[in-house]
This record gives sequence, C-alpha cells and structure tokens, in this order.
Amino acid sequence: MDEEAERLFASISEDIQRLERENETLKRGLGEYMGLRELALYSDLSVSTLRGYIRKGMLPCFKVEGKVLVKKSEFDLWIQDYRMDNKQRIDDIVNKAVEGLKST
Repeated sequence: MDEEAERLFASISEDIQRLERENETLKRGLGEYMGLRELALYSDLSVSTLRGYIRKGMLPCFKVEGKVLVKKSEFDLWIQDYRMDNKQRIDDIVNKAVEGLKST
C-alpha cells in the first residue's frame, strides 16, 4: 500500500471508530446531563454552535472540572424559544420574496 492509501485508510478507520463511539452513546441513551458532543448528536447542532450559545450566556450549562454539561430538560426548554410557527415561516418566505423583487 502506498503512503497516500495508508493515510486514507487511517482516516477512514478513525471516522469508523468515531461513528462507533457515537452509536454507543445513542444506544445507551442520553443521561440527564450531556456533554457537548452528546448534545450535538441529540440536537443536530454543531459543537461550535453550542459553544457559541454558551459563550454568549444564552444556553444554560454547568462546568465541572473543565467539562461543560447541559441538563437535557433545560436544553429542551431553551430550544422551544426557537420554535417557528406557521405564521413566522410564511412571514419569512414573504420577506425573502420581497427582498428578491427589490434587488431585481
């Protein structure tokens, strides 16, 4: 195997190991408190996005010996503030259409 193929194989192996760890996390179920990686899997938000919300003081969290933990129930309440109802979706579509018409 040439050097490039070995690097590719190593990268794929690392990806498989990471996915297996994530799968195990999901299999055992999420606990009451989640680290940022678990929360990213749970919410489908990136770790960096979550860190940004925490840094801005928007997302409640705990810090224990340098590890950031978020209580699942508190996250579920927090994310509800971002729920869009149908009226908001329609308003967004109309506003984008109007902006598009203005720019032509």
